[in-house]
Amino acid sequence: MFSSPKINSQFRKPGPNRIVFVVTRSDTIGGVHTHIINVIKTLDKSKYSVHVIAGDSKNPLFFKKLDSLSIPYSINPYLVRNISPLKDILSIIWQIKFSIESKDTIFWAHSSKAGLVTRIAAFITLTPCIFTAHGWSFVAPKSKLIKSFYMVLEFLLCIISNKIITVSEFDYNLALLCHFPTNKVKLIHNYVHLPEIRANLTKKANNSTLIRFIMVARFAPQKDHLTVLKAFSLLSKQQNWELYFVGDGPLYDQARIISSELNLSEKIIFTGHLSEIDFYYSLCDVFILSSHWEGFPMTSLEAMSYSMPLIVSDVGGSKEVVIENYNGFTFYPGDYIRLNEIIQYFLNNPGLTYSMGSSSKLVYDLCFSEDIAADKIQETIEKAIN
Repeated sequence: MFSSPKINSQFRKPGPNRIVFVVTRSDTIGGVHTHIINVIKTLDKSKYSVHVIAGDSKNPLFFKKLDSLSIPYSINPYLVRNISPLKDILSIIWQIKFSIESKDTIFWAHSSKAGLVTRIAAFITLTPCIFTAHGWSFVAPKSKLIKSFYMVLEFLLCIISNKIITVSEFDYNLALLCHFPTNKVKLIHNYVHLPEIRANLTKKANNSTLIRFIMVARFAPQKDHLTVLKAFSLLSKQQNWELYFVGDGPLYDQARIISSELNLSEKIIFTGHLSEIDFYYSLCDVFILSSHWEGFPMTSLEAMSYSMPLIVSDVGGSKEVVIENYNGFTFYPGDYIRLNEIIQYFLNNPGLTYSMGSSSKLVYDLCFSEDIAADKIQETIEKAIN
């Protein structure tokens, strides 16, 4: 049977414009989910009320987070990540009904499938719609045919969108290269919501010889923990270092097995999923992000806000936060030899973790702070409404 949207009665009351954020998955809290929460915290509450829609799951970590923040949400039971013609059609119908029942709504979609469903429903109901591309759907596929299909699909969806936001220059330039309507595409870099308690945080110099590295990422095909493990396996076990892997995912157990096979178990700490990771950002000295593809990773910005130097893969928008040899280094995907050399460089020069970390915080404050993004977000919403 078709499930109709269950909308809080408060949501039907007249008032300011409602911004309804739509994301596909609720079983994880990744960069997209963190971005949505950051935007919600940035919005002027006197002008906008907020609501979130996401697909269902057995372990809805995202909904639990929204509950803790008192952010209202609805579950679209047909919204799933994989292509499913029947469920996708039902998901569009569900969202059409939601739009009809919710007056003064602006849809703001995130992630590829949510972007597809939401923009079609918004087009049918004449509802203003913004789409944020956290990496284009046509970048990851290896097949040229599939790439071409997704490229054409994104172009058509762009035409029926009020505004398209890209979170990296890499994706913005791709949009222009694919001849997406330039008047609809806007670049607004990701940012993190910085509590006042951390706004003026300055990390103390590490007077210890122990250097702690950290990678915050899901154990999923997009991320490349294997390259990190290979790089650290080349280090001497006598050297004073630790590596923290924060996150979970389908490849978690495999990574632990490989870590054991490389005799790294005593040096690597697998924390699993953590709802709060401030302690580990404060504890560690150097941030690593090894990926096969990226949009504009939130975790790099989080690390910068904690005054940490960065070591990131040169993919997508990752390198846009790194000024080489100033606040960090980049390496080509899969190049564990180069990654090992960078790690060794920090181990041989522990004072760099402080100086380059301070540079990271400066780059964050000047280029990626919440204040910089807030004005651009307000302008984009107003243009979408008009």
